Amino acid sequence: MFAGYEDVYNITVDELHTVAIHLKEDVQKKNKLPILSGIVTFQCGEQPLLPFESCNLGSIDVSKMVEGKKFNWDRLEEVVSIAVRFLDDVIDVNKYPNIKIARKTRLTRKIGLGIMGWADALIMMGIKYDSQKAIKLATRLMMNIREVAHITSRELGKEKGYCFEKLKRRNATLTTIAPTGCQTKDNIIKAETESISVRQILERSGIDYNQIEKQGIKKWFNIPRLNLEILGGLGVSDKVYYNGLERVKRITFEDGNSYEFTYNHPLLVNRDGNEIWISVSELKEGDDIVAI
Repeated sequence: MFAGYEDVYNITVDELHTVAIHLKEDVQKKNKLPILSGIVTFQCGEQPLLPFESCNLGSIDVSKMVEGKKFNWDRLEEVVSIAVRFLDDVIDVNKYPNIKIARKTRLTRKIGLGIMGWADALIMMGIKYDSQKAIKLATRLMMNIREVAHITSRELGKEKGYCFEKLKRRNATLTTIAPTGCQTKDNIIKAETESISVRQILERSGIDYNQIEKQGIKKWFNIPRLNLEILGGLGVSDKVYYNGLERVKRITFEDGNSYEFTYNHPLLVNRDGNEIWISVSELKEGDDIVAI
């Protein structure tokens, strides 16, 4: 069931480039619920990369395209074209950590243009998030972004050269929907010596999360190095990313415990005898949740 909106955070283990996903603290009962397996989501799965490649990611805030209760498609086309050119230019001006990454990145020129602010855009237009109207609008939105991105990349290829002659465009990839945060302040992180909530991490680091959430600015915050238990051992984290306000859904398990997740949080479920990964928004009654 829909459980409202929560401010969410990412806890990233840099050397493995992962996000640790754990369960939420039962604040009302003032105790900590059992922590299920430390599932780790590998953030770069959204863009297949060859050895030593990199990909420039960028997101268009589609809520800025809403005027009154209508979506400005002409404005979207203009912004997509500018964004593709911008991300392509980043490849040329960027300073790379080593020559192998520089060569491979400039060879295939992969970029990943995606979106943000989708839920906000729907609210502004008075459209329900899970309605057929929203699905049709999302389909049209991404078709427009894809087509304009391809046209712009082909134009860039004519101007500056193709990455591959057969593709007839400058960039091997163009669009990507990157993952976003799933942690609320009261989620429990399993550290090496203790179980600790995101709220406690922020407080111990001297970070005023009330001020962060009031300002609503998405950005990274440095924290003291923290050893986290993740899949395969320990990983070190020294950053927290504030990812803004997100819709959350409450799921009640057979043992009576309830937990809240963002709608795009990944779940491994057994459905009709098959184990599949789905998002929380795709969960159906009767699905057997294997891992969260």
